[in-house]
Amino acid sequence: MLDAYIIRKIREDRERRESGAQPLRIEVPRPPPEPPWDERAGSEPKRDDTERGVVIIDFNI
Repeated sequence: MLDAYIIRKIREDRERRESGAQPLRIEVPRPPPEPPWDERAGSEPKRDDTERGVVIIDFNI
């Protein structure tokens, strides 16, 4: 005869498999699509996503 603990574990495993629980997942946000540009003109799209600026670092202590 099986021990009550083993029987309980077998039931729990069976219930877990039969429940069909969906696995947890995290959806990664995708970057927005680039706007269409005129391919006939032969020019590449203008890229304004490069931010430029100034950083001031004070090394005085």
